[in-house]
Amino acid sequence: GGADGRLLSVERLQTPPNVVLLLDSSGSMKGQMEKTVAAAQAFINGLPDNAVIQLVDFDTTQTLVEGTTKAAALAGLKTVKANGATSLNDSILLGVKLLEKKQRPTLIVFTDGMDANANDTGPGSKATPKQVFDSVAAAGIPLFTIGFGDKHDVATLQKLADLSGGRYYSAANPQVLEQVFAA
Repeated sequence: GGADGRLLSVERLQTPPNVVLLLDSSGSMKGQMEKTVAAAQAFINGLPDNAVIQLVDFDTTQTLVEGTTKAAALAGLKTVKANGATSLNDSILLGVKLLEKKQRPTLIVFTDGMDANANDTGPGSKATPKQVFDSVAAAGIPLFTIGFGDKHDVATLQKLADLSGGRYYSAANPQVLEQVFAA
């Protein structure tokens, strides 16, 4: 009613991060699946205990691992097997959708960044790269891409990260991965 108010306290709320971790388990990941799962375990273990994390195992299709706790995500990693095609574009669109209207959203992608190729057993994404780039740019959700394998698609992973305000990293350097996870 126009009367002066008196500030009683200012406290920082500890809003837990909302993380979607997209884990590429396509056939092209066979040579680095063990290393990828180990890196995902380290990442998940480094999250705050109250973090909300949705693990998505993707190859030809996307599979949401049941539960959104650290324990559920870690248990889900034990079921990941490399097989099928790479549906990277469709998976990123799913990750963006899962994080819509969430507080402190972050999208993490562990992949070799390859579309369907000779190493895969079927077709890749239905979504086009343009659809994905447009969606990532519009979402305002930081996307961190971590490329595995010697031939991962650096250009695509870098562009996705740049469009979102996130960062691209190569998994070839374990010290860099530790810095990523700490950040």
